[in-house]
Amino acid sequence: MKQPTETQRMNKGGQVPGSGNGDTVPAMLTPGEFVLSKGAVQAYGVDTLAGMNAAAGGTNKPTMKGGRAGYSGGGPVGDYWANSGDTSHFGTTGYRMGQVLPEQLIYNKETFTSSFKTKGGEVIEDEQTLTELGGAIGMPDLIEHQTQLVESIRKVKGYEGINFMDVVQYPDGQGRLVGIPEETLYPILNASDAAKATSAKQSEADRRFMEDNDLIKPDGSVKGYSYFGGKLKVEAPKGIGSPPVFSFHHTPKSTKTSKLWST
Repeated sequence: MKQPTETQRMNKGGQVPGSGNGDTVPAMLTPGEFVLSKGAVQAYGVDTLAGMNAAAGGTNKPTMKGGRAGYSGGGPVGDYWANSGDTSHFGTTGYRMGQVLPEQLIYNKETFTSSFKTKGGEVIEDEQTLTELGGAIGMPDLIEHQTQLVESIRKVKGYEGINFMDVVQYPDGQGRLVGIPEETLYPILNASDAAKATSAKQSEADRRFMEDNDLIKPDGSVKGYSYFGGKLKVEAPKGIGSPPVFSFHHTPKSTKTSKLWST
C-alpha cells in the first residue's frame, strides 16, 4: 500500500491510511480529539469504532476534494474499506459492515445439565442436556409484521388477549406475556414473518460482502476468509472440499432489548 505523504485532515476520526508500525503519516489534529493506538484499533475492531463514530454524529463516509479523500465525517481509510469500493451505506441503518444495527428484540434461554454416576467402578449414569433457544428480531421488521406475530401468539391458550406492546415489553419483564413458557414463545418468535425478514436482511448483507470481495467461487461455494481490525484475509485452500464459511451475525446473549422501546 502506498504510504501517504500529504498531511491528513481527519478532524472527525477515521482509520489512518498506509501500513507499518511507525509514525510515518503526517496529520493535523483538532484540539479535544483523542487518538487511539494501532493496537487499540485492532483490539476493538474498525466496525466497533465506526459504530461509535456514527452514534456520535459522524458519517463514516470520506468525501473527495481535489482528488483526495477527506474525513470530516470520520470513517476507516485504507486496507479493507479503501479497496472495497462503495461506502455510501456507512452510518445508515442496516446489517452491512459500516452500518448501525437496528434496535433489536432479543430473547435467549440457555440451560446445561450434566449427570455422571459410577458404582463399583462402572458408569451407571452419564447424561448431558443442553438447551439453547433464542434469537433477535429487528424492531423495524417487528413493527411491519406485528399483526402476523400477535395473531400467532394469541393461538396459545391463556394469551388470547395479548397485543403488540406485550411483545415489545416482554424482554424487560413487563406486559401480559410474562409467564408464558419460553419453550412456547420462542419458537413462535423464530417462525414469525418478522424474524424471517430480519434473517433475509442479514443474509443479503453477508452476500453483498462476499460478492464485493470476490469470495464466491465459480461453483457457488465460498472461499475461506477472516476479518479482523478492518483487514480481510482470504485463506488459501487446504485439502479437498470447501473451506468453512464465517458469518458476521451473532445472536446477542441477553434477555434485554438493545435499546428501550417507547411509544
